[in-house]
Order: sequence, then structure tokens, then C-alpha cells
Amino acid sequence: MNKMRILSVFVIVLCVAAISFSAVSPALANTPEPARPVPGLGKMTDTEIRNTWLKKRAWYDDQTTVIRDAYRTADTFQSLIDFQAKRGRDVYALEVALSNFYGAIRDAEQARVNANVIFTSNPGFNGFYTVLDRNLAGQSIIDVHDSLKSVHFILFFGVRDFRTAYGAWRDRVFRK
Repeated sequence: MNKMRILSVFVIVLCVAAISFSAVSPALANTPEPARPVPGLGKMTDTEIRNTWLKKRAWYDDQTTVIRDAYRTADTFQSLIDFQAKRGRDVYALEVALSNFYGAIRDAEQARVNANVIFTSNPGFNGFYTVLDRNLAGQSIIDVHDSLKSVHFILFFGVRDFRTAYGAWRDRVFRK
């Protein structure tokens, strides 16, 4: 009976050792996750896809501040227009430029809404940003990037055009 007990303990220890060595996870083995192709993005790991998605989400969140600041800038220029109008200056060009700037902000908000629709539906990811479908997740990243890039460029060109119109007005009114 003593030999049987020793043999059974030995078999159990051997089984535990065999199972622990055979079922080593990639995280414990320090083997890198393989990068596989994602259409439109190149070779990426699931971790890189997730991190890219989270970076796009951060860019989306930052644009909230940018659009809010654009509205504040427009309000400030409306005050300037009102002040200059009270002084009897021709502010028609500024009013047109400000109207165009508000239009650019609205267009940027619409592009941002498109990005929000994609973020809300979270295609290719689960609720915890784990990649479920690599191809769908990759397409989501591309679509969100395009929408966010549109927001950026719409606001960039809106600000540029408004600054140009204001500079021309200022030169015409104050440098007669």
C-alpha cells in the first residue's frame, strides 16, 4: 500500500507537470502576437488595431473642444462686428465671412456625427474594445479616420478663409 501511494503521488505530480508545460499561453511564453494583414491598414496585431481605435476615439474627443472653441471664436467676432457696426463701419464682408464660418462649423459637426455613428455601433469590436472581426474593425478605423480628417480640414479651411476675410476687411477699413 505504501508503494501504491508513492506511485499515485508520482503520477499526479507527473501529470501536473506535463499539463503545465504543454499548455503555456503565448503571454507567458513571451512570444509576440503575429501581425496579420488588415485590408487598408497593412499588417497589424489585434493589440495594434485596438490601440489605433482608441487613438481615433481620443482624436474624436479632442474635436469636441475644437468645435466648442470655434463657436466661442465666432461669438467673439460677432461682438467685434456689433462693435464696429455701432461705430458706423461697413461690416458686410465680416458678416458674410462669419456666416461662412458658422457654415463650416456646422459641416464639421456633421462629419463628426458620422464618426459618432461608427463609434456608437463599434463594428468589429466588443464593448471592451476587443477585436472580434479584424476586417470589419479595420474598415471601421478607416471610416472613422476619414470622418475625423474631414472635420479637421473643414475647420482648418473655415478658419483660414475667415482670417483672410478679416485681414482684407481690416486692411480696407483701417489703412485707407
